[in-house]
Amino acid sequence: MICDKAPVREDWWHVRAAAIYGGIHERPHRPHATSLQSTAVPRTGAMPPTKARTGSRAIIRNALHQLEKAGYVAAKKGKGRMVTPLGQKLLDNSSHEVLERTGEDQSGLGKI
Repeated sequence: MICDKAPVREDWWHVRAAAIYGGIHERPHRPHATSLQSTAVPRTGAMPPTKARTGSRAIIRNALHQLEKAGYVAAKKGKGRMVTPLGQKLLDNSSHEVLERTGEDQSGLGKI
């Protein structure tokens, strides 16, 4: 019997949902099957090199439903999912806060 280990981090759901959200932002209109491959967890330690593995469909599906319910992602018929203007605002504000926390000069990272 194959049994997966329980997540170590308490905020693993938020990290996974943020990764899915970032993937939608980077590549809108990506098919659902592609997002399953890209969210696979890499193996570390004495294991062989990382290979793309299919991630959990239930986790990805539930995270997408939560993002849609919050209004950050919208499904377009025939085009897949896209980040909404509200979701883009959240991403912009979050990245601005991270830049302020670093305290470094990031002059090359201005608005596009």
